[in-house]
Amino acid sequence: MNLVAPSPAAIWPLIAHGWRRAAFWAWLAGMGTVALFSLSPNLGPPKGFGMDKMDKIVHCAGYMVLALQTQPVFSTRRAALIAALAMIPFGIAMEIGQVFVPGRSADSFDALANSAGALMGIALSPAFRKLCARVTVSVGSYFAR
Repeated sequence: MNLVAPSPAAIWPLIAHGWRRAAFWAWLAGMGTVALFSLSPNLGPPKGFGMDKMDKIVHCAGYMVLALQTQPVFSTRRAALIAALAMIPFGIAMEIGQVFVPGRSADSFDALANSAGALMGIALSPAFRKLCARVTVSVGSYFAR
């Protein structure tokens, strides 16, 4: 019986597929985290500590990351763009959902910050997609040795 270990180059497509799957689960976990914090009773800092402006930056940054996370998840640019654009109604829905949570209220400026973050992520997507491809190729060439 002749047992031969597969070459790293033969294994690389499986690793790349696993990378995409891990990115998908990270994206879903990010959306779940945003939904959890958005729809939980008020967990934010108390008002009046200068955090009112910081709140909008956190909203914007969070949705920018969610939009950027679509790039390694979807194989085509169109699918990634559609998923990133879906972060806009997702953010609006999270704000509307806060109406039904004790101690929370919907804020149109939060929805605007969510949308701005998603649009910033979409604007940065081409550069991020190239970065993901570069990392994938460099790791793949390591395994091809």
